[in-house]
Amino acid sequence: MASEGRKRTVAVIGAGVVGVTAASFLLRKGHGVILLDPGNPGEGASFGNAGCFNGSSVVPMSMPDTIRKVPGWLIDPLGPLVVRCGRWSTKGSRPWRRSRAMRARRT
Repeated sequence: MASEGRKRTVAVIGAGVVGVTAASFLLRKGHGVILLDPGNPGEGASFGNAGCFNGSSVVPMSMPDTIRKVPGWLIDPLGPLVVRCGRWSTKGSRPWRRSRAMRARRT
């Protein structure tokens, strides 16, 4: 391994923020790197977020008053905690219905 002085060629799958960062680290350590991605670096999942983390959008879960804020977050469609029902919102497909749960239990 590299700790024994041997340098390797490493294939990194994905040329987004994580893949390019991993490739950069490996290059600095003296390894050869092949970056595999169907598109250009940074044009996949990392394109829309521009590789940024917005600290003001992160909710620290360890704060003492977090549990009291949960109900408000759930009813706020733009809040940090949102449950979107999607296909389960129709009456016949609610997975929490007793009859559906009993059918699933029998199988």
